[in-house]
Amino acid sequence: MPNKIKILLLLIILSGLYYFNQLSKRNDKAVSLVKDIPEVQEWLNLFTGPDGTSASTDGRPIIEVDGVDGNIYTVHAYEWVSDHTATFNWYYVDLETGEVKDFFDK
Repeated sequence: MPNKIKILLLLIILSGLYYFNQLSKRNDKAVSLVKDIPEVQEWLNLFTGPDGTSASTDGRPIIEVDGVDGNIYTVHAYEWVSDHTATFNWYYVDLETGEVKDFFDK
């Protein structure tokens, strides 16, 4: 394979890795903003069992990005129990302003 093609492939791979890294950082920022909300902190404090599980349900808290529309990230906070999930809440996070809106408008 000629060197120009190798260099081009390397640049494509590196740009893909850069894009993935930036996307991951933005997802992490959205999740972090949700974790900073007092009601979410209170909810997370309920998981005091072994390995961060709930003493009453044995479930684990999960907070993850579910969708992205421009700068608006939809973040889902829920508990993973052995045979189902239980939603705590959904949040819209504007990464440009840092504003977090409660999906259910509590």
